[in-house]
Amino acid sequence: MSLFSDATLCTDADLAAQESRQPAAAKAVRAPSGNTAYDGKIDLAKAKIESWLRKHNFHPAGILDPTQLTRAATYKSLELMYRDMASRNDSVSWDKAKYYGGLYDDEIDTVQLDFDPSMVPTPTAAVACGVTAIPLAHC
Repeated sequence: MSLFSDATLCTDADLAAQESRQPAAAKAVRAPSGNTAYDGKIDLAKAKIESWLRKHNFHPAGILDPTQLTRAATYKSLELMYRDMASRNDSVSWDKAKYYGGLYDDEIDTVQLDFDPSMVPTPTAAVACGVTAIPLAHC
């Protein structure tokens, strides 16, 4: 396994720090296994981040400090939660989903990652796919 695959990118505490008025029912539900109502969205957010990394030719196993993706994972998790709660496109939940989606886009596009140089594609490939936030001097 890798640091990325083993990492918990986002916790209930991260979510509550951003959005203290999360639905009480979802916040209070905890299964005997310790899972919460948010775990599915948190897992999906991590999968979306992994997809973004792969799309930009970076292997997730090369990430040395997965906590650098905590804000992105938190924003994506909240976007997914509020999108799921939205009953129509003109609801408060829909507006919050769009808000957190925008924060995620800004964060993921500017995140500075510590990356294993042996896992980084050539500098030309990184620049060609638009990744400029990862220091290319380590390549």
